Amino acid sequence: MKYPVFIEKESGSDFGVTVPDLPGCYSAGSTIEEALENAQKKGHTRSGFLASAALEYMSNHRKS
Repeated sequence: MKYPVFIEKESGSDFGVTVPDLPGCYSAGSTIEEALENAQKKGHTRSGFLASAALEYMSNHRKS
């Protein structure tokens, strides 16, 4: 099962990730990858699984 994620970044702050379908599942990191990995870890803890589609997307669409 895959879950949508909401990613936000404000000037001078870390990247924030929220998983709306998993109440209380949110995370942050200094990079998008770190924030998504942290959210994925928390998702595993809360529900047993969290899709990594966002990480795959970032890997495939990284700016050169």
